[in-house]
Amino acid sequence: MALSLFPRNYDEVRVFDDKLDDLEFMKKLIDFENLDDPFHLLDGGDLIKKHRMWVDKIPRVAPHYAVKSNSSSTVIKTLASLGASFDCSSKQDIMHIMAYGVPANRIIFTNPVKTPLQIKYAKQVGISKLSADNMWELRKIKELYPEAKVLIRFRYDLSSSSSSHSSRAVINTDETIRLIRACRDLGLNLHGFSFHAYSPSSEMLALSRGIDACKYLIDVARTVGCHDIQLIDIGGGIPSSLDLNHDEVWSYFSRLQKFFVFKELLFEYKHLIFWFNDYYRTSWNYRKVSKFRRVTTTTYKRTSTLPW
Repeated sequence: MALSLFPRNYDEVRVFDDKLDDLEFMKKLIDFENLDDPFHLLDGGDLIKKHRMWVDKIPRVAPHYAVKSNSSSTVIKTLASLGASFDCSSKQDIMHIMAYGVPANRIIFTNPVKTPLQIKYAKQVGISKLSADNMWELRKIKELYPEAKVLIRFRYDLSSSSSSHSSRAVINTDETIRLIRACRDLGLNLHGFSFHAYSPSSEMLALSRGIDACKYLIDVARTVGCHDIQLIDIGGGIPSSLDLNHDEVWSYFSRLQKFFVFKELLFEYKHLIFWFNDYYRTSWNYRKVSKFRRVTTTTYKRTSTLPW
């Protein structure tokens, strides 16, 4: 297993025994490199394995990586070489991604409040999918990039009681419908919807209820004359609490995909995408803090301090 310290020179790779546990590996790496400064570890093999597992299990759901999660050149270069797509929240993110040859059609500009210069830059480099969550943003897009494909981001919340059957999705329906009508009135191309799927109590339920909300909004959009809905952007990533090695988890996503794709909702199916930051993040979730005093290993499930 080759592990890299995100070097600028990609030839600087050290190969270690794969049988070492994480703490022993860090000790050997620190001694080998004579490191004093904090660093992060990336398991490139694990990153590649996770991407391939996703593509193999649910190939029609396109994974997108949010650059702000970890903008390391090694992470970006690896995912770009695997054909991954990206969510960018700034001009700098876009420049960083495109420097590795990622085409514009694999990038979504997800910042819902962009400066005029950012919108002009997106148009200049050919990024057509832009997020918006307010009327002012739609007006800016109309003025500066009227041919853009607009994704309306709606506020989403899942409130639940002790019974999952009583859980309900809460969205700002009136405001979202107002934005749908504004797209129609401004002559903009409403391309899809975006929401952030997160619920501490029931993450998988949050995903399905969020898609239910999108189904309703798509019906509303069609009634007012917006018939080109082709994409739903599900932010928040795959829940970090799930063990994605279990077949039942992939079976759930398969059922979700079939329900969404093959019913009358979107029989002309184009894109259903997930952010997958949490899914990949465990490939670099160990952090060395101090060589001389102690080592802190951090995961999303626990934090433990170990004596050095």
